[in-house]
Amino acid sequence: MAQKKYRQGYYKPKQTAKYRGNSSAIVFRSSWEKKVMMFFDESMNIEWWNSEGLMIPYFNPIDKKVHSYFPDFIFLNKKKETWIIEVKPYKETIPPSKRLRNYRGALITYIINQSKWKSAMKFCEKQNIRFAVWTERELKKMGIL
Repeated sequence: MAQKKYRQGYYKPKQTAKYRGNSSAIVFRSSWEKKVMMFFDESMNIEWWNSEGLMIPYFNPIDKKVHSYFPDFIFLNKKKETWIIEVKPYKETIPPSKRLRNYRGALITYIINQSKWKSAMKFCEKQNIRFAVWTERELKKMGIL
């Protein structure tokens, strides 16, 4: 089976003051993440943003250990709402079909993602932060894709 190719690189923000963190080392791991970074950088509705700058512990039900989850983004908008965002393909947000050639791998990914997001939601609830997973569906509605 062919390995998936992801477009990775470094993003250089135009508005470095909006970025909370080291603005010379912002890594994107997909073209979608890069487009979200461009959106945060250019949007007048975003006060500040950060990429992978927050760690949330989560329990991995596969190996039965606690791991560290670094959500893709955290940002503050002009409404003073703080959001944690994970960018994922829609197919990774739903249980995989048993007809998939790599069903076992897709199922493991799904289970781990669900565990990460459950921990993120609990964290956000305690901190009065909002959590969302943005798939291609949300990104298209927002005009990012």
